[in-house]
Amino acid sequence: MHREEVASGKHREDLNFSFYITIPLRRYNSGSVPLVWLGQKYQHRINNRLSIAETEAEYTSFLQSVDDKWRRYNSHQETYFECLHWSDESEQFKKAITSRFPDAGKHAVILIPRYTAFESRGMNSLPWIIGTIGIGVLLYFMVVLFCRIDDVELRRFKKGLPLQDDMFQWVFQFLHPRGKYPMTAILIHLNLLYFVFMVLGGLNPFGVSASSLLPFGGLYYPLVTTGEYWRIPVSIFVNASLMHLGYNMIGLVSGGLLLERFIGARRLLAVYLITGIIAAICSMLWRKDVVHLGPPGATFGLYGVLAGLLIRKAIPAESRVLIWWALALYVGLNLTIRWVTPNATNAEHLSGLIAGFICGVLPVLPIRNTGKHIFE
Repeated sequence: MHREEVASGKHREDLNFSFYITIPLRRYNSGSVPLVWLGQKYQHRINNRLSIAETEAEYTSFLQSVDDKWRRYNSHQETYFECLHWSDESEQFKKAITSRFPDAGKHAVILIPRYTAFESRGMNSLPWIIGTIGIGVLLYFMVVLFCRIDDVELRRFKKGLPLQDDMFQWVFQFLHPRGKYPMTAILIHLNLLYFVFMVLGGLNPFGVSASSLLPFGGLYYPLVTTGEYWRIPVSIFVNASLMHLGYNMIGLVSGGLLLERFIGARRLLAVYLITGIIAAICSMLWRKDVVHLGPPGATFGLYGVLAGLLIRKAIPAESRVLIWWALALYVGLNLTIRWVTPNATNAEHLSGLIAGFICGVLPVLPIRNTGKHIFE
């Protein structure tokens, strides 16, 4: 059995008790450690503002209810058992297993009892699948109905001539390490490659728990204080899911496109790493009990530099309005989302933004005079 207490809520107003109970079902052979385990999880949430005496009373009552439920448990009432894949929940069950069998947790197969009809096991995801397909179809028809075809470009395409305004070619040149924005392209590739490495290492690309990121460099204060300082720079490239990777890359693409043209590739790399490391350290010290990821802090560092350069009017006047709009939309939207998200903190974003702003507002970054509009 393994017990866990976790505070949750935006202001940590809830206290969650969880018990993870496992019993062995099968062994490799007689005398070996068990291979297959039955897992049962019991949870209870209370107000984290209760007094110590009230909290102890709630915990004692919950402990008694867990004992009663476990004694009444009937292993023949399940419809089927579901194999639990790698997740934060599976890690907690493995802690329960290793408390008695230290060598069994790594290869343990955990089965969770389910009581619904086996045929309906995937029905919860069906509305999301239909909705996603519907959105894709809607976007397709919007493109077909409202986007005009350039007749001149169409004739060039039919004649086999290269297009004068080829978006795909522009994107390819932008993502090429020897293109107009080499360092932005390299940073994008590093983030993508490291995410692929994490997925090949067993990470669920559609969302994982914080503890699942620890083997790949998630920043966690208790581990850093034991000497794992490598987590600070590595965490800058740790993305938690495809969605997390997507909006971080959107920020990196737009921020890199706006900034690299003015300060150059080497200075962009320096800004990205310095502000990312500063943001990672600040967020880790602000919340020592959670796992932190570094890409948002580094990305916000780029926008902080842009804000500083705008304040000291180091960017050409014809590009300032566009950059102010990009700053307001990206930074404002991200901070708002983080503010309304439970258990989220803006410490990493704000510290990266402030560190970048200091780098930009002080005359330490010489600006290259391109003599052209930002997109020319």
